[in-house]
Amino acid sequence: GDVDGDGDGDVDEENAKNADVHLAKGPGATWKAVASGFLTPLASDALDACANLTHRVVEVRPGEVESVVVRSASAVASGKRLPTIVLPHGGPHANCGVAYAASTAYLASLGYAVCHCNYRGSTGYGEVALRSLVGGAAGRADVDDCVAVAERAVADGVADPERLCAIGGSHGGFLAAHLVGQRPDLFRCAVLRNPVTDIAAMVPATDIPDWCFVETLGREAYSDLPSPEALAAMRAASPVRYVDEVAKHDRAVLMLLGGVDRRVPPTNGLRYAAALTEAGGRCEVRMFPEDSHGLLNPRTEFESFVTVAGFLRRNV
Repeated sequence: GDVDGDGDGDVDEENAKNADVHLAKGPGATWKAVASGFLTPLASDALDACANLTHRVVEVRPGEVESVVVRSASAVASGKRLPTIVLPHGGPHANCGVAYAASTAYLASLGYAVCHCNYRGSTGYGEVALRSLVGGAAGRADVDDCVAVAERAVADGVADPERLCAIGGSHGGFLAAHLVGQRPDLFRCAVLRNPVTDIAAMVPATDIPDWCFVETLGREAYSDLPSPEALAAMRAASPVRYVDEVAKHDRAVLMLLGGVDRRVPPTNGLRYAAALTEAGGRCEVRMFPEDSHGLLNPRTEFESFVTVAGFLRRNV
């Protein structure tokens, strides 16, 4: 989608007719199909649905923390506060842009506001900001930034403060678990997709053990034989330490796991589910035996969408 329709290579309506390209327009954006001859009635319906999407980039902390807020046009027009999804990206050294994402469009179509979080450590904000998360700030600074995004959505009249949920995958799942654990007063539930929940337990099982050291102890801290002190620091930075708070406040958690994930092996999520259950909390687990870290198999995506929709309906 080209914001304001002024990007390079735009297809205007007259050219679209000649090229057999269908357009769907929404406030501030134009979505276009760039390949002709492949549009089915279903694809046309999807393009029409895009026309009902709106997005707004919010500077939560100028130059440091931004949010991309996606809602349906009909929800915006209603003027009502919405049940809201706070959705931090994975990485953590990545970012949420304004490109179309099916999962975001799906949640917005169900009536939710979706607040993507570009927290400290995200790409696109300079080297200093990128490195600010390395070496011990993960689980604190990035969590604080996601809380700031949620509070800004409430202050702006977008979010219903009684109906907030955190959703994320990988490091985004790490943050969603932290949010519902550190701030159960703010978040009613969490959906975790292949999340990092116990960094110490991840070290001997992941294909990127260096990540565990870099994010918690620093770039020079890697060791093939981590010390008890290093493992204790990793555990202290992990969301599993907050399961008692999640249970005490009766906050529901949905866990979506890929059975052949080598990045964050499913045992990491299962340990969290077991710990939360032991603490008296509620954790639903959905395992996809043949899927990996991204949970991208078409059947997995479909089942995930349906499962998440049902979970949100019950808990938000």
